[in-house]
Amino acid sequence: MSLYTEEHRLFQESIRKFAVAEILPELKSWEDNCHFPSELFQKLGSNGFLGVLIPEEWGGVGGDYTLASAWCEEFGRVPAVGLTVAVNMHSLVITPALARLGSTLAKEKWLRKAVDGTAIGAYAFTEPGAGSDLTFVQTKAVKDDGGYLL
Repeated sequence: MSLYTEEHRLFQESIRKFAVAEILPELKSWEDNCHFPSELFQKLGSNGFLGVLIPEEWGGVGGDYTLASAWCEEFGRVPAVGLTVAVNMHSLVITPALARLGSTLAKEKWLRKAVDGTAIGAYAFTEPGAGSDLTFVQTKAVKDDGGYLL
C-alpha cells in the first residue's frame, strides 16, 4: 500500500519532467566546470518545488511531510548528491525552520525570496577539532557592545 495519493504521483511526475528538461542536460557541464547552478533555484522556485513545507501565506504550497517525502524520493534520482543535498537543505531544513521559528521581520525579509529561489538558505556548523559533530563545537556568541563577540 502506498502512502502517496494521485496528487503525490502527479507532483513526482512534474519533478521528473523538470529534472529531465532543466537539470540532466546541464549536469555534466556543471560538474566538469565546478559550477554550482544557483540560477537553478529560481527555476525550482517558479515551479513550486522550494516551498513544499511552507504555508501558502508565505508563498509555499502548504504541503506536509508525505509531500516532502514524494519530493525527496523523486528529486533524489538526480545523480548529483551535492546538488540534491543543497536544494533539500534549503527547501526542507532552512526555509521550514525560518517559517516555524523566524521572527515576523525575518520571514518578511527572507521567506518569499527563499520560496521563489532568489535567496538561497544555508547553514554552517563546523570548526577545527569538531568537524560537523555539534556536540563538540566550542564556539560561543557573547553579547558585547551592541553586537556579539564570537
